[in-house]
Amino acid sequence: MKRVQLEIVFGTILVLLSTAIVVILGIQEPQRMADFEVQQRAELIEFGASVFTINCTRCHGSQAQGITGIAPSLRDEYFFTQRLEEVGWQGGLENYIVSVVTTGRQVSTRPDQYAGATGTSPVMPTWSERFGGPLRDDQIRAVAAFIMNFEPYALGQIPTVEPLVPLADESTPEGRGQAVFVQAGCNACHTISGLSTGNIGPVLDGLASRAGDTVSGLTAEEYIRQSIVEPSAYVVEGFADGLMPQTFGTTLTEEQINDLVAFFAHLAIETQRDTNAPLEGGVFFVPLLPMLYFSGISSQFDPPNDATHSRNHLFCFGGVYFVAGGIPRLVVCARWLTWGSHCWRAHL
Repeated sequence: MKRVQLEIVFGTILVLLSTAIVVILGIQEPQRMADFEVQQRAELIEFGASVFTINCTRCHGSQAQGITGIAPSLRDEYFFTQRLEEVGWQGGLENYIVSVVTTGRQVSTRPDQYAGATGTSPVMPTWSERFGGPLRDDQIRAVAAFIMNFEPYALGQIPTVEPLVPLADESTPEGRGQAVFVQAGCNACHTISGLSTGNIGPVLDGLASRAGDTVSGLTAEEYIRQSIVEPSAYVVEGFADGLMPQTFGTTLTEEQINDLVAFFAHLAIETQRDTNAPLEGGVFFVPLLPMLYFSGISSQFDPPNDATHSRNHLFCFGGVYFVAGGIPRLVVCARWLTWGSHCWRAHL
């Protein structure tokens, strides 16, 4: 076969292969784009979750389940099926969320149920930086995507182990105290699992189990009340005096203080690891014999002498295990151990 004919044949084959590749890629492109959109949406939701956690949990709860008297749930059936009709919004729900987060709310659309964190106007602050808020447009879009991600759970399309309900029942002193905890800004400084993530003051999980033993002569309720109205009377070890406002005794009503005490006195006891527990553990060393043991001879010339090296190799697996703060930990390593002798031979 002549060269020209070979070129024609190979050229035809390459054209056919290129065409086949383009066709295959074209067939796969819609699915690839769909997968890419899902991935981008997932990343947007993840970003929105972080923005929501930092800025929105104070009023809407750690999992957007709402806080009675403060702000509604953003993950219930009503929100996804009836909210737009209630407010007369003509667009989609995600754009509605963007609009509300952007401009905030001067007054509540349901003042008999939700009065905001402060109980005064605005009931929801403006969040967009275009109107003096702290969030960029992309952050607000991400928050909206995060909230929209609750829709299949709210509509029962994806079952949940236990439906989330608003965090506080204000028909009880404990529930009203939880609302005061948020309204007074306590959640900005104190952590309570599932409610707040503040890290300026002590963690309040399990407070009910230790309050009675903290200050000699004070019951749990008396100690909690003293900590609210006279925070400098006893300062928890590791925290500086003056961090907590000294004015709650005058800015909160007697009823609010009583409700706060009831709320703190009934906090669930959380089993916490003892971070001061002594270390426990040991070292293990396991040489893997005999499969991974071998010897070898190598030569190296180094004028005026050369040397023969006898090398022995042993693969070993070992590590250290210990227990710190009630958490078992394991650090392992694996390596070759090599040793040998040098037999120097002089040139004659």
